Amino acid sequence: MIKQHDLTMFTIELKKLRSEYHHTSCVVLKACIREDIRFLEGICMRDRLLVK
Repeated sequence: MIKQHDLTMFTIELKKLRSEYHHTSCVVLKACIREDIRFLEGICMRDRLLVK
């Protein structure tokens, strides 16, 4: 179970990654960022109901 603070931090990081994704033109970097986004989205969606 994650805490509300952790979920907030993951959400902030997701916003940063999405912004970076849209501003980069490097295909390899976009692929890496996309995987990071998927990872954090998975944590947020899976644990959203388990927040303390």
